[in-house]
Amino acid sequence: MKVFLIVVYILTIFAFLTIGSLMLIVSLHVLSMEDALVKLEQLYDSAWQSTRLGFAGVAFIFLGLVFAKVLIKLTRPSDDVMLFGKWGYINLSLKAIENLSRKTFRKFEFLRVVNVKTSSTGNQVKVDVNITVSITENIAALLQVAQKELGEKLERMLGEQIEVSLSINIINISEQLKKNEVVLNH
Repeated sequence: MKVFLIVVYILTIFAFLTIGSLMLIVSLHVLSMEDALVKLEQLYDSAWQSTRLGFAGVAFIFLGLVFAKVLIKLTRPSDDVMLFGKWGYINLSLKAIENLSRKTFRKFEFLRVVNVKTSSTGNQVKVDVNITVSITENIAALLQVAQKELGEKLERMLGEQIEVSLSINIINISEQLKKNEVVLNH
């Protein structure tokens, strides 16, 4: 039954496209309605012309589908990935993972996210976060808390079947951030 409905929908779409194209041709005065009707009568009179036009129509339909597929691929964001989790296949933007990482680290005053790189291979997501730190005491413990929180959020977002590799790299220890915090505390 589903195949029949799909065929009906496709033929309906082509019928509306054909009628719309004919209306545009007539409205632009490329062809008058009387000439179009005469051509249709000639087409119905000759089996050879009708067959030839049918094959040309199938070729145009095929080309239209190819162009539509190319257009859909070109407009789809390139950072989307397909992952298989407990909910089935999910289409996910790597930008969403990067935004979640930035948002998670934003609440830690001592950390500033400099760069987030996300990549995907198969059913594994790799997140590399480069940060600048403004304190020097207990960095390891604080980074563990931040990494655990980000890991939990990513697991909730992606599901348990998707393997997440998370690495946090300290690229700078900034005295400037310390000075800003001291000024804000006074």
